Amino acid sequence: MLNQESMTTCDIITAAAQCLTLDNIVNKIINDDIFNTQEQREVSLLFDCTISVIDEIGREYVPLVYRHTVKIDETLIVPFSEFPFPVMEILEITRNGIKVSFNRHFDKVEFKQAGEYSVLFAYSPQILITVCDNLRTKIKLEWHNTRIGVRLIAFGVVAEYCMRLGMTDEAIMWDRRYKDALLAAMRVRREQRVKERRFK
Repeated sequence: MLNQESMTTCDIITAAAQCLTLDNIVNKIINDDIFNTQEQREVSLLFDCTISVIDEIGREYVPLVYRHTVKIDETLIVPFSEFPFPVMEILEITRNGIKVSFNRHFDKVEFKQAGEYSVLFAYSPQILITVCDNLRTKIKLEWHNTRIGVRLIAFGVVAEYCMRLGMTDEAIMWDRRYKDALLAAMRVRREQRVKERRFK
């Protein structure tokens, strides 16, 4: 099951900027206007914080997932190098909506017969550092079997942003909101423990 809210890094940064009442940045993102030098610094910091929070969630709590359609020929093999993101785990393969069996190898997946399949796989958030090279990148983010939304991630981004700027009280407040929202979203994963963020 995928979460019901697809999102992009731009959506998250906009929500975080709204939380921080950075109105000029919000308006320029919405209107696709050019940032001045100071605004660009702010946006770059928000972008970096966004990637950091996505990476934290994806590595420690809930994997990022992507559904990829593949057409299998008589070789019955698809190398992972042909997938759009580096494959961490194959979660499900379906054909015409029905789950099918497969064999996973170190660097490829093997099918039972030729045809068109839908492959749901988990991938490393680290790849976003290279593919999301600017604010306008429109890569949809989806999470496996939980409800991770834009607002939840934005809380984490604001906490990270405040922490980096030495705004400790604000960072603690937003981090609590972020962790509370993360816990609520992960009730189906009760074995997970949300780690406390360390503030200097």
